[in-house]
Amino acid sequence: MKKTKLFIDIDGVLFAIYGNPPILQLRPFVASFIEWASRNFDAFWLTAWRPEQIEQLRNATYGMGPTISYAEWERRKTEAIDELASDGNFFWLDDDPYLSDISFLQGRGWNDKLIWVFPHGINGLNEAIKILCERTKIELPSWMIEIEDKQKDVLPELLEETDKLDLYE
Repeated sequence: MKKTKLFIDIDGVLFAIYGNPPILQLRPFVASFIEWASRNFDAFWLTAWRPEQIEQLRNATYGMGPTISYAEWERRKTEAIDELASDGNFFWLDDDPYLSDISFLQGRGWNDKLIWVFPHGINGLNEAIKILCERTKIELPSWMIEIEDKQKDVLPELLEETDKLDLYE
């Protein structure tokens, strides 16, 4: 059976926006996510990053991890989707798709193919993975289950402490 294609943006998906002033930082478990995505999908980078920049990131973060193909596009990311997944067997993780790309997906009846990733904080990618697993009927990765179990224990305490902080001093 042919694997579903998964198109992955980088900024706002693998990297999240933290703090004030805002800075980009890698989200937790990025290497695990990439390994999982490579195993379960025919994965493609769909990003403004150039292939050599992605290779530098790969080498700096998880070295020998899987190589993911790069989806070429010029003006709209959906150019690559149209070329590589015109059958509709795909999902796309992005935090900020262009309006023209959204219109393209809507015109094809592919409204459920785009999974928006919240670009701020640590949980945006995790929430997108949950949606992706629901839509594809793929089991949550084991590291996600571990995170959820730990969050049940720690999250109420952490939220209580976070509420006491003035993050915009």
